[in-house]
Amino acid sequence: WAANRALAGVDRALWDIFGKATGRPVYQLLGGAVREAVDYFGFPQGDSAEELAADAARLAEAGHDVIYLKVGRGEAADLRNTAAVREAIGGRRLRLDPNGAWSVAEAIVMIRKLAAFDLDWVEQPTPPLGFAALRQVREAVDVPIAVDQAVFTPEDVYEVCRQRAADAIVLSPHESGGLLAFGKAAAIAAAAGIPVCLHGQSVSGITDTAQHHLGLVTPNLTEGNQIMHQLLVEDLITAPDLTLHEGRLGAVSGAGLGVELDRDAVERAAELYRRDERYHHS
Repeated sequence: WAANRALAGVDRALWDIFGKATGRPVYQLLGGAVREAVDYFGFPQGDSAEELAADAARLAEAGHDVIYLKVGRGEAADLRNTAAVREAIGGRRLRLDPNGAWSVAEAIVMIRKLAAFDLDWVEQPTPPLGFAALRQVREAVDVPIAVDQAVFTPEDVYEVCRQRAADAIVLSPHESGGLLAFGKAAAIAAAAGIPVCLHGQSVSGITDTAQHHLGLVTPNLTEGNQIMHQLLVEDLITAPDLTLHEGRLGAVSGAGLGVELDRDAVERAAELYRRDERYHHS
């Protein structure tokens, strides 16, 4: 996984160079867009049910058709938060993500209780230690199950499809090792009739732009893909403009990735990295 992330960074840079050398955006180099825009979810933030509901209502009003809520905070909090967000967003689609917080038994119990809130899917309900647990949960509940942290490579995707362990696959080019590796994984899922969802990981405007190119060209892409750069205190780019309109983002302009670095912001981020003792190794 760590090696894939490192390789993905090199891969992004090479695609950017290729695009700039040919004067074409990366999504054209990958075969061309199959949609005019990519749909992204709204990710409400808050420490209480009231704060989460207020932010979810704001996101729904802004046009997001899919709202994504973190759970796994304990049964009472999960039920309270989910109820508040469901009420706030009306008929919009609602996805829950406990980030592998539940055992198989806990997942079955919790998903059956949370199913009352008309869920689009529950993402990675059990720890990412394989696919048997996911399959067991999927077979026991009536809510679709998405796999995330248990899947990184095309081979992982093949196993999910072979075992019918999930209804959707949440995947990132930063985890799979690059743009072409993601494309291979998505094609395997497509052959099995399973959609893929872009996963926000290693977040910055650079990474979100790179995977947006994939979103434009991937036929079996879901609505409500993950985008996370907006949660940064400061981003690292000045272009492209990643502002969503009605929860959607169209094709980016410019050759390569279309990214222009904010070099002052990069230097500030580098200085924070140098000063953070968590990243110091003897």
